Amino acid sequence: MSSDLKNLIKTKKSETEKKDKRGPRTAHQFLAVDIAESFGKIKSRRDVAVLMNICKKYPDIFVRRVWGIVKEKNIGNKMAYFLAIIKNMNEEEKQEKLRNLKIIFIGTSNFAVPALQKLKENNFNIISVITQPDKPIGRKKILTPPPIKNKALEYNLPVLQPTQISEFTERIKQLNPDLIVMVSYGQIIPKEIIDIPNYGTLNIHPSILPKYRGSSPIQSAILNQDKQTGVTVMLVDEKMDHGPILSTKRVKTYNRDYSTLHNELAELGAILLLKVISQHITGQLSAKEQNHKKTTFTKILERDDGKIDWSKKVEKIEAQIRAYRPWPGTWCYTDSSKKIKIIKATINETESKNKNFGKIINSPANGKMIVLCKKGSLVIEELQLEGKNKITGEEFLRGNNNIITLV
Repeated sequence: MSSDLKNLIKTKKSETEKKDKRGPRTAHQFLAVDIAESFGKIKSRRDVAVLMNICKKYPDIFVRRVWGIVKEKNIGNKMAYFLAIIKNMNEEEKQEKLRNLKIIFIGTSNFAVPALQKLKENNFNIISVITQPDKPIGRKKILTPPPIKNKALEYNLPVLQPTQISEFTERIKQLNPDLIVMVSYGQIIPKEIIDIPNYGTLNIHPSILPKYRGSSPIQSAILNQDKQTGVTVMLVDEKMDHGPILSTKRVKTYNRDYSTLHNELAELGAILLLKVISQHITGQLSAKEQNHKKTTFTKILERDDGKIDWSKKVEKIEAQIRAYRPWPGTWCYTDSSKKIKIIKATINETESKNKNFGKIINSPANGKMIVLCKKGSLVIEELQLEGKNKITGEEFLRGNNNIITLV
C-alpha cells in the first residue's frame, strides 16, 4: 500500500479519536488497514473513505467473513468485488426494512387507487386503510363506497371509515404505524395523527407545489393553459398542502382534458411515491421547505363554474371545457332557454372578427356546428341537451335548425 494511502488512513484515525472524548476507537481503522493492504493498490480516496465507513458500521466478524471470501477469489479488482458484496447486503437490508414497515393508507378518490395498488404490488405492509364513509350517489341515491374502499377490499385489507378522522386518533395510535401515506382523502388531518408515525405522514399532491394548493389543481392547470404541471410528494403538516417537499415530477399538459391528465398524474404520483418511501426511510432524502411566497390556491369547484361565457376568448372557453369534463361540466342555454351541455369542442382554425358571441354558424363546407367567441370560434363536436343522449354537433344542427344562438 502506498505511503499516501497509509497517511490518509492515519489522518482518518486521528480525526475519529479527536471526535470521541471517551478515547480512541481503533478497531475499525486497523481492520480497514488490513483489508486495504491485502487488496493492494487502491487508487480512489473515496474507496478508502467507503472502506473506513464499512468497517465502522458493521461487526468485525461480518466484515472479516466477507473479506475472507474476497481474498480467495482469483480476480483483478478485489476492492470493487468487496464493495459489490457490501452493496448487495445493504440492498437486502433496505428491502427487509421496507417490507417490515407498517403503513396506514389514507385516501378516498380514484386518484388514490394507483398509489395503494403500487404499494401492494411491491409487497409493502399495509396494516389499515382509512377512507370516507359510503355516500348516496346519483338520482336514486344509491349508497356507494369510495373507490379506495373497493380496492382495499380486493386486497382483503381492513378498512376504517370515520366521519371525522379525529374520532379514530386513539385507534391509529394503537395500530402504531411507522408511516402514514395520504392521497386525495378530502379532510385535513390533525397534527396529533400526523405526528404518530416515526417516519411522518406523506402526501401526493397533483401539482408542483407551492403552486395550486387546494382541491382543484389539475383543473386549474388546464384552465390557465399551463404548458406543464406535475406531482409533489411531501411531508404533511397541520396546514393544507403546506409541508416540506421530498420530491417532484413534471409532465407536459399537451392540451389534455381533466380525466386524461388526472389518470396520468395518479400513476406518476404512485411511481414517485415508491421511490420516495425507499429513499426517505433509508435517510437518502432531505425535505425542502416550500417557497411560501410563491403560493397560489385553488378553489372548491361548484356547478356554476361550468357556465360558459361566449364573450371570453376562444382559447379560454376551450380550456374550460377540457378542465371541467366530466364535472362540473360546461354548459349554456339555447335562445329558447334549453340547457345544453358542451362535452367536447376544438378551436376553429379560421379566426372570426364577428362580435355576435354565441351565434351558431353551420359551416357550409362540412356541416360542422361552429359557435362564435371572442377572437375566434369553436367547433362543437359533442353535446347533450338536458334529459337527452349525447349527440354530435352535426346531429344537433339537423334536429334544431331553428336555434341560432347559445347564451
